[in-house]
Amino acid sequence: MIDLDNYLVFNFATGERTKLLSNYCFERLGFKNIVTIENDDSFHKKYLDFANLAVESKFDLFVRSDADRLVFDGLIEMLEFYEINQSLDNITGTFFDCFMNKFRGGTPSFFKRNTLEELVNNPECIQDNQKPETQFGRYLEQESKNFKCENVKIFTNLHEYEQYPSKVCNVFINRLSRGHQNLYNFNYLRELPDHYKTAIDEAIRYHSKNGSKQTMTFLDFSYLDDMFEQIDCNEVENYYIKYKNLYHNLVKRY
Repeated sequence: MIDLDNYLVFNFATGERTKLLSNYCFERLGFKNIVTIENDDSFHKKYLDFANLAVESKFDLFVRSDADRLVFDGLIEMLEFYEINQSLDNITGTFFDCFMNKFRGGTPSFFKRNTLEELVNNPECIQDNQKPETQFGRYLEQESKNFKCENVKIFTNLHEYEQYPSKVCNVFINRLSRGHQNLYNFNYLRELPDHYKTAIDEAIRYHSKNGSKQTMTFLDFSYLDDMFEQIDCNEVENYYIKYKNLYHNLVKRY
């Protein structure tokens, strides 16, 4: 049994509807040390802040996630994998994406202190672009050659469920900007609730008119959210049960 008191969690938030639920999922797994980095700064700026805060802390082991992710038992499995493979410096598992309707590799990621010290000492190794975290992972694994990284087939979380339509719109603009539209089944997308179909159509219109964005920074599509409210603390437990059941049903397919 691993000691979760040794791990410091950083969860990035930019007004996600699931912020409280995302942190609650970590708490239910037994994590007590959770830092939410919530502001309107770019993802790039948040990432550099995360590295600096981690290095300034008393911890040596870190988990970085996002407030649109709901973590469950697989995250513990991923950290158990580290505990028996302690030569690893960075580990990433897999998730199930609501809109792609498929499993993919990605956040949350495990980091040892040495990886984040490297980022603090060499912040120029990532730029404010569409994929700073991917760029950092590539730097650790390929360019620096000083770190041991591994992507493991351990299903850790659900991604993009219960999000504001404005957030979904921004995500699709970023995906289109990366040329990643091939990750989606547009027949599946046409079966989504109307508020999400509207958000995706708005993203396509924006991209057609303005072309690709160079950074991940969100644009203001808040008018798409008129019928939505934040998930409050009185609702969190019911949402948690709902998505824990979904996670365990997906485990059977994985």
